[in-house]
This record gives sequence, structure tokens and C-alpha cells, in this order.
Amino acid sequence: MSYTNGHTTYTLEELARINLEAQQAANTAAMAGIPVPASPPPPPPIMGDDRLREVLTHLTCDVEHTPPSQMLNYLIELNTLGMKVPFRKFAEISTLTTFGSLFGRKYKTIDGLSSALMMLLAAPTGSGKGEAFTFWQKQFSRLTVNTNRPPNFYTGSATSAQGLHGAVQKIGTTVWIRHDAAGDLAMLAAPNGSTQIGFRDYVYELFDASAYAAAPMQPVASVAANMRKDEPIHNATVGMLWSTTPTAFSETYSQSVLSTGLGSRMLVTVHDAPAGDSVPDSQVLRDLPGTMFEILAGIANEVADLDAAYANPAEAFKRIARIAYSPDAAALLWRVEQAVNNVRRGVDNKRLPAHYAVFARTSMLTKKIALTAALVRNRFDCRIEYADVAYALAFVVRALGSLAAMFDSGAVGGGDDRARMAAIVGWLRTFATSNHPRVTTKCGTQ
Repeated sequence: MSYTNGHTTYTLEELARINLEAQQAANTAAMAGIPVPASPPPPPPIMGDDRLREVLTHLTCDVEHTPPSQMLNYLIELNTLGMKVPFRKFAEISTLTTFGSLFGRKYKTIDGLSSALMMLLAAPTGSGKGEAFTFWQKQFSRLTVNTNRPPNFYTGSATSAQGLHGAVQKIGTTVWIRHDAAGDLAMLAAPNGSTQIGFRDYVYELFDASAYAAAPMQPVASVAANMRKDEPIHNATVGMLWSTTPTAFSETYSQSVLSTGLGSRMLVTVHDAPAGDSVPDSQVLRDLPGTMFEILAGIANEVADLDAAYANPAEAFKRIARIAYSPDAAALLWRVEQAVNNVRRGVDNKRLPAHYAVFARTSMLTKKIALTAALVRNRFDCRIEYADVAYALAFVVRALGSLAAMFDSGAVGGGDDRARMAAIVGWLRTFATSNHPRVTTKCGTQ
């Protein structure tokens, strides 16, 4: 079997060699004149009360901070360099979701999970999240300019299940990017009417549809679906890379959302703080080094070949690769699952607040990201290693921990009684020290 990037044709063995050369170049800290950065430092600790710190300590299983592999670290750095406002945190989310989505239809963990993710980034307008999300879209789109196949990226909205089914049926493996997902998020969190309820249910089912041997996504009966001649989508794989503002997120996300499919499936990262600083246009990376471009061509053609093969689902199913865990990686995941069980029991017996149910799918999300990390390192001879799981676990727990801390503080979802009291005290303090002479005098501040 051969692959082409539009001007050069490669065999699978040649692509494997190119992939290996890229890894070796990254490991020697130089590729086409762009330095591979040192491993990023550990992120600062999550601020929270004693209960949250205890939960996070148990969930991370005392594993030390583990940076991404050299190859994944390099891809994240390329994404960062391609931003006018470089900010690694956003680039990491973009890179993991993009490559996890593209790999998700072919590669599954031995226990059946794909690497496709539902990611939401809540960050201020103008912080650079949009350009972080579109970096890989632009690079991959260059590969389809002179071809008849559609790019694997979808940026439109979808207000109905039949509309989304039609888009995925046309595209195949899909990276769904939404730069302003406030309306989409509200529709998933609190659907209004049968159409929105149907859309919500379809999205939840879509997240699970890429699991190994999952049932195909069935078309929704409608006039438009009949005109398009919609058919079942086997092994439907859609990764979601959505963004919104912290304000819009806090107005939508609530305690009740955590008990829905949205709360348990979507990995949320909230960054309500300054991001990076702008750099001159001349310092923004526009074109990838040649070797990296060839690697993207190999990935794009592999994705396109599998999508085309689903004209015969039975034959396409034979191409799916199942990736095993190393013994120490499996042991670490088992420790995580036991820690998650302890959190569940704490929530059930009211020892922990109800919103700590956010940690329920820590293991599942960790496996998905660990699979992505392993495939980026070398998908031709792949096994999920301990370091892949340790890195993924830190990423997931940090995102979930930050969300739990927001619930604790009352910044989102109401929190528990202590959080509500803290919010009231904070509001009173702000009001008492504001420029209102009559109020501040009575409060004894003047």
C-alpha cells in the first residue's frame, strides 16, 4: 500500500522510516533549525481546600510530574510557535485533541477505547485560544488542497442530530472545532425542545461510538436525511475541540450538568487569567519543517484510506489496531481506578461534596490521552507505557481538579455551603470597600 502527499508517493515502510527519523531528530534536540524545548516544568499546584488536596493526592497515586515524550513535546512546541500569542497550555489542548481525533478511528486500547476526546477550553476573548485550535487545521488542510477529499476538520455549528450526522457522514474522521461554543454548550447542558434533546443525545452517543465494536450511529429520520440518503456510520469518530469564555461557561455549567453525559464525557480546562504576550509576525511559525510535513502527509493518507474503506465496514473493521498497556502502565491505571472508587464512595456517603463526581471518569480520560501520547511517539510499533499514563493522568487530574476548585469556591455551579458562604463574604467585602460613601461609612471603612 502506498501513500501520497500530492507530489511524492511513499510505502508504509518509508513512512515508518520518516517517523523514526523525526523522533531521532527530536531526541537530539534539533529538527530543521527549530530547537526542541526542554521538558516543561511542573504546573503550579491547584488551590483548594483540604478535601480537594486529599482527593488529588490519591488520584495521582503519588506519581511525580511526567512531561510528554520528546515527539509529543515537539508537536506541542510547534503548535505554540505557530501562535501570534504563544501559550503552551492552549497548544497542548489543541495538539492532544487533534491527533487523538485523527488516530481515533483506527487505533483503540486493548480494552476498546479510542483516542478521540471531547475538550472544552474556557478562556478570555483574545487570549489566543482560536489560533491555537486552528494551527493543525491549517497544516493538514494544505495536504488536501489538490485532492478531491474533504479536510478532516469541521468548524460549523450543528443544531440538530440529522445535520451533524450528515456532516460526519461526508467528512469521515472528524475534528470538530468550535471557536465560540457558548450556544452549543448551553444546548447540551439544558436542551429546549425535542430537536435540541435529540441533538444532545446524538452527541453523547457519538462520543461512545468510536469504541471498539460499538454499534454504528444510525441516521435520524427526516426529510433532509432522506434526500441525502443518510446511512449508518460505522466506527464514527469525532473529536471535539470547543472554546468559550469563562463568563459564558460559568453561566451554563452547574451542579446538575455533572450528572449528565456532558459532565462525564467533556474534559474542561478553565483559564481565567492572562495568557501569553504577542510576538512579531516574523516570529510566528507558518510552515512546518519538511520532515514534519511528510509525517502529517502519512497521517492524513492513513486516515483517508480507512475512511474510504468503510464503504465495506466488515473489511474496514479488520484494519483496526488494538494497543496494549505495558504491565507497569496497567498497574498504575488499576491504582487510579481504585482511587476513583474511593472518591465515588466519598460522594455517595456525603463525606465529599456532590460535585466531586467530576472525577468519575478520570481513568477513562487518562487512557484516551495515554493512547494518543503512545501513538504520537510511534504508531507503527506501539504500546502504552507507564510514562504515557503518568503524563495523561497529570493532565486529566489537573483539568478536573481546577474545575472542582471552581465549584468549591462558588465561582461556578454554586458549590457547597462553605463555597456559598465564601462567595457571599467576598461579595460583601467588595461592596463595602467600593466607592459608595454612605455604605462604606456605615460599614466602618471610612
